[in-house]
Amino acid sequence: MKQEVNQHHITQKQPARYRASDQTTNQPTKAANNMSHLPDPTASLPPPINPLLTAYDRFQRETPLVSRCILQASAAFYLLSYVVSLKFALGNIPYFCIYRLEVYRILMAPFMCDSLLNLVFAYFIITDHVKRLEYSMGSTAFAALFVTMNLVVNVGHIVMCFMLSSLFSKDWLMVSAAGLWIVLLPLLAAECLQAPSGSQRPLFCWAVPAIYFPCILGGLIGILTGQIPLYAWATAVGYAWTKVPQLQDRLSVSSSRCQQWEETFLSDWTNRPGFIVGHAATGSDAWMNSSFDGSSSTVCASRDDMISVSRLSFICVLYHSSSYKSIHGMLRSWTDIQLLISQADGCRY
Repeated sequence: MKQEVNQHHITQKQPARYRASDQTTNQPTKAANNMSHLPDPTASLPPPINPLLTAYDRFQRETPLVSRCILQASAAFYLLSYVVSLKFALGNIPYFCIYRLEVYRILMAPFMCDSLLNLVFAYFIITDHVKRLEYSMGSTAFAALFVTMNLVVNVGHIVMCFMLSSLFSKDWLMVSAAGLWIVLLPLLAAECLQAPSGSQRPLFCWAVPAIYFPCILGGLIGILTGQIPLYAWATAVGYAWTKVPQLQDRLSVSSSRCQQWEETFLSDWTNRPGFIVGHAATGSDAWMNSSFDGSSSTVCASRDDMISVSRLSFICVLYHSSSYKSIHGMLRSWTDIQLLISQADGCRY
């Protein structure tokens, strides 16, 4: 009888013990089920920042419309150069412009770009210097000035090549003028000459007065590319446009004409981000927020950045120079001359 009672007592306790063990084993699954209904904390976090997209948004926000379109057109032609080279087909070659009436070369020549380093350096020049002209003049007047500088430089290049071909060789008729530098140099000269007095621009490790910066840069590019007459003429156009008031009046579009254009066929462009209408142009205040002009605000790059960009431009022009061998020979000749001078000095003493 006692054995039956004990056996019945054990059978009554076993389900309770099993239920307790079942409860302990089911606790993690219930907790997991409860956690599955909670919101994911990572879902509310913003997506990771794309540095390329951030840089492009900053470029689009801080660069006026016309300057941005010039860079984007050059970048498009650079990407197209991987498929087909258009520099010979669209460059300003006097023989084809005159004898075959391919006048479109004059308009398309400044957008030809087949070098990434040239494109990068042009980006820094436009976003740090040339864009101040657009802020001071307005987008319509700046676009008209860009087209005018392009026409003057390219037409002058054609006339100069025909003059040199009559004096020396017919090969001058095949000399091509292409790339952003044929327009950037006169625009850069106009920007530097309108900067406040005492302004400086960094070139390599030196601080160059702004009034001499385009001349030095144009001379350096002309020597390294073997096209000294072209880039000297382009730089001279910018100096003449700024220093000669009569020429500036003839080559510039009046503010009333710009306003008329903005109210008529440019009315759709005025609503685009970055377009600066004529009455919103800042004038001389565009040069007041420059770290090289003495104020505390910084619109352009720092000194170290511009020094690195200047070095990058030197490597860029030297790498794509067609007269590298002649430059190397000239440097060797200069070394030989120095050696002869030192030997002569040694014999003298």
